[in-house]
Amino acid sequence: MSDAIAFTDHGALAAHLRKELEDKQRILLYAHNGTGKTRLSTSFKELGKRVGLDGETAQSDTLYFNAFTEDLFSWDNDLENDRERKLTLNMDSSFFAGLESMEMDNRRVQVWHGADMALVSG
Repeated sequence: MSDAIAFTDHGALAAHLRKELEDKQRILLYAHNGTGKTRLSTSFKELGKRVGLDGETAQSDTLYFNAFTEDLFSWDNDLENDRERKLTLNMDSSFFAGLESMEMDNRRVQVWHGADMALVSG
């Protein structure tokens, strides 16, 4: 018997992934180009929005990375020494407005299996 589940659209899969995250910390998805990763991430993000009485987004629970946001970040994986990995944020973007007040540049991010990575303001 197969454990495969068929979904009718990206919204149904996004809803399923949100349900799965009630019991899991992470879900890693891999798919080839042109298979709908960006559409899926958009559906997932939309499900996490809370809209106020004025019809505007009042709260959102998802920060996602895809082709539309990749200019906000740059990676240094330290391929030569394999020691210091850095995620540099493009601080010229209004996307990061208010980041300093949250002191995110002073924190370290835990990435899969305890590897850590410094956030760097660029």
